Amino acid sequence: MGGRRRMRRAREQKVLEKHVQGRESQVHVIRYTDEWHVVDWQYNMAIGGCRCLAAVVELILLFATLCLSVVALVIIFLLKNDFQGECPLFPTVEDIGYFNFVVNDTIACNYIISANAVSAGLSLITMIYVSVELLMKKRLTRFIPILKTIIFGVLMVVVGVSAGILSFGFQKLCKGLVLLVDNHHHDYDTCKEWQRDKYWKIYDYDASHFYVYLLTAQFATSISAVMWVIMLIISFIVLVCYTSRSGDIVDDDQAPIIM
Repeated sequence: MGGRRRMRRAREQKVLEKHVQGRESQVHVIRYTDEWHVVDWQYNMAIGGCRCLAAVVELILLFATLCLSVVALVIIFLLKNDFQGECPLFPTVEDIGYFNFVVNDTIACNYIISANAVSAGLSLITMIYVSVELLMKKRLTRFIPILKTIIFGVLMVVVGVSAGILSFGFQKLCKGLVLLVDNHHHDYDTCKEWQRDKYWKIYDYDASHFYVYLLTAQFATSISAVMWVIMLIISFIVLVCYTSRSGDIVDDDQAPIIM
């Protein structure tokens, strides 16, 4: 009898141990699952916070770019108006007994105006879209990060070329004018002083502001180009951050915008 009792107790002990081990494994699985969900939730909250910060920074940069593009656009338009619809960039400047100023094609000024108009328009549209996303606290279209990266890259090139044309055209204009300083008819030390030259009236040009106009437009367009470079970098970083482990864009519910 004693032997049978010991055997029965041993079997009961083994069954109890298996039961306890099973319960412990279930507890570990539940604990591991809960911890994974907490980590995943924290990750998604961090992504949402980064998205919100990136959106706010984008809004600031877009607003600054919009203002700069409008300033450059208006200034070049006024400059063309002062020069009777002609573009003073890349001119031919000569002294043949009097001040001879020959303008080239207006395509340079027209391109600068068009580039800044496109920059201002897309800045405004993107500002509206980003503002709506912030208010709704979610991304409206999952492929917008890709689209924005492409648009920002194109605008970086377009506005950058515009800034280069404006800079080199302005430089050639001033270089041509400064080369005439040794002539007794044009005793000026700087390009800026040519704004008050009386010979501009021969061509019915109002050049009293050309230096200030071009300097301001050059600054505005160059800074606008830099803004597009910064926004392209931010957009690319956001695109990488919103890419899941498998290489797909993270779903909207996984990374809400945190306000």
